[in-house]
Amino acid sequence: MVTRCATRTCRRCWWRNPSRLEKGVELKLADDSFVRGSVTDPVATGTVIGNLVDNALHAARMGPRRPATVEVGLFAEGPALHVSVMDSGPGVPGPLRATLFDEGVSTKLTPGHGLGLALARQAARARGGDVWLADAGGDAAGALFVAKLPDLLVEAQE
Repeated sequence: MVTRCATRTCRRCWWRNPSRLEKGVELKLADDSFVRGSVTDPVATGTVIGNLVDNALHAARMGPRRPATVEVGLFAEGPALHVSVMDSGPGVPGPLRATLFDEGVSTKLTPGHGLGLALARQAARARGGDVWLADAGGDAAGALFVAKLPDLLVEAQE
């Protein structure tokens, strides 16, 4: 179900209804997601989460499973932000796993791809964190990517 404002889909609707369609894929916020406060580096946060979600949307859309889904989990551990992104795509093929985070490596057939995971990892590592493939997926499920961004969160001022 897509929640819409009177004039357009907006970010506020995402938080009221943590499941919506994005590029024909159901995009879900994990039930146990919880982050209090705000991020100190929105560019790094957007780079990591944006690229992981974009890749997951593509994998889910092109994969054989229906409904196509992507689930995003956001979790706070003190000032660290943990991100998980799981898709319903076909998983990451064995030969790609060793080079997955190298620039230019992509499963997409058109040129100009293969920078997203490299950029996400660079942004995380620049903050002392990392992005990794936690589960390559396969026959039963799609891939699961995880990121840790330390010292990114500050408590909300009341």
